[in-house]
Amino acid sequence: SMHTIGGEPSDAFKCYESMKALALRPDKYTYSTLLKACKYSGASNKSLQLLVEMSNSGIDPDVVAYTSAMSACYRERKYEKSIQLFKEMLAKRIRPDLECFESILCVHVSKADISGVLNILERMRESQYRPRARTYRRAFNALGDKGNFRLSEELIGSMRSNGINPSLGMYNLILRKSIENFSGDNVISLMRGMGDSGVKPNSVTFNLALSTCLRKKDWASFSFLVREMEETCIIPDYQLYDTLILGYSQQGKLEQALHTLNQKDASGGAPDSQTYESVISACLSANDIRKANLLLEKMELVELRPSHAVYVQVLDSLLREGKNEDGLALFRRMRNKKFFPAAEICNALMKHYLNLGKEADVIQLFKEMKESGIVPTVATYQHVMIACEKTETWDLGVEIIHELELLESNKNDKGQIR
Repeated sequence: SMHTIGGEPSDAFKCYESMKALALRPDKYTYSTLLKACKYSGASNKSLQLLVEMSNSGIDPDVVAYTSAMSACYRERKYEKSIQLFKEMLAKRIRPDLECFESILCVHVSKADISGVLNILERMRESQYRPRARTYRRAFNALGDKGNFRLSEELIGSMRSNGINPSLGMYNLILRKSIENFSGDNVISLMRGMGDSGVKPNSVTFNLALSTCLRKKDWASFSFLVREMEETCIIPDYQLYDTLILGYSQQGKLEQALHTLNQKDASGGAPDSQTYESVISACLSANDIRKANLLLEKMELVELRPSHAVYVQVLDSLLREGKNEDGLALFRRMRNKKFFPAAEICNALMKHYLNLGKEADVIQLFKEMKESGIVPTVATYQHVMIACEKTETWDLGVEIIHELELLESNKNDKGQIR
């Protein structure tokens, strides 16, 4: 018992083997305890073996034994085996208890078997067992990460018919479990049901609902829920702020994204890297490169680590817009963080260095490219050869010529040297 409840289930089985070696005959309590160990560890095959051993030793498995074996199979997602054990138990006229009903209910919920769920709930009623709030909480937990809307509605309807009003926590649990599978319309329908039941949503509810719309890119439902949130006077928490910022950014609503970002800052919540980068992307999409660069600087100031991709996107945009000095400043910050852009961006920087008469910087950038594993293009070599000529760095020039002669045969159709 000690090993089953508070220790390693494998140690419980070692004790069992020692008992058999000492010719001590296991009793019903022994088997029940071992089956609980299987239940906690999900050892389905071992649980089935124990049921057979119980029967062979003249001990009839009871409802506790069957429930443990069903739960072990459930943990390993052997749903059909769990159902088979339940039917076998009924065939032996073993009356299910509440724990047993709840276990098999979770099996049918995990299978998204609506008729099976309704059948078990009806059996519970016929057996004079009234589902409790815990019954439904276990069922909603069994939805997995891809909750079924119709099944959720059936369970909510069953709760109400049994005199249980779903709580705010229950609704939030349904939304959390269904974030991948619900549509925006499903979310809105569920939240209307909350209102009809007198349950007021909180910031967690709206965050989960808006996150569902965000994943589906259902912007009509997203906007509807934002209006509902404002009318309900919900004060966003930090996670809800992030979801709103991501939603606005992905829709290209730059002013709303920036306003919400400032609201989060003012509330004392520090946005994370993903939030900042989503707004930076929105700025770039709106061709507001100055704001994108300022936000990138702010990320560095609050000691968030921007990704290599966002650095490159902002740097590329600065160079394309002719903001070369800002681009060079950003490039220096990238180098300090050991980030290096692609060859095409390095080429643009080299061209700018040449225009400024900074040929030594071109050569230094070329060396750093090589050290970072960046594959030079023909344009790269052309810029470096000009820099070598103007600085009379003949050794490097000769080295490049030999390198080109050796690699000329491997030039691909894009003009890139491998």
